[in-house]
Amino acid sequence: MMMKIRTLTAAEEQIMKIVWKMDSGYLREIIAECPEPKPHQNTVSTFLKILVEKEFLTTSREGRVFRYSAAIPEKSYREFILQDLLGRYYNGSASELLSELLTAGILDPHSAGQIINAVDRSDKNTRTDNNVTELVDEIISKKKKKKKKYGEKKSKKKKKDF
Repeated sequence: MMMKIRTLTAAEEQIMKIVWKMDSGYLREIIAECPEPKPHQNTVSTFLKILVEKEFLTTSREGRVFRYSAAIPEKSYREFILQDLLGRYYNGSASELLSELLTAGILDPHSAGQIINAVDRSDKNTRTDNNVTELVDEIISKKKKKKKKYGEKKSKKKKKDF
């Protein structure tokens, strides 16, 4: 049976990142990994309970304490968040996301090309959509000139004589 992954709050995600890093842990170990100022034990315990209810964590009782383990791998959650981002802001289009990353200067065209070539080589048989590759090639081949901001004038540096 497939579990439905839901979006986590920032605090829940912080706890999950700790558990993913540790693979599993007890309440005290999880608190020890929290950044300063350390949250109160009851706060972390409440978040752990919520994460168990959301089926992100499983518990096993060891004596009087519980060991918490990730039920959903970090990779699965990251893929879910990426799909959610694409759906909410990019009409489900990875090409639109890639275009914005390139346009905003977050990703340079050379790196994007290398990533796509690596994916193409490793997954050649299953890929049929080359739209992303074509988009990157188009962006790489057409170097856009930076537009001047409204009201910006050319500035010439004056040489100073010393």
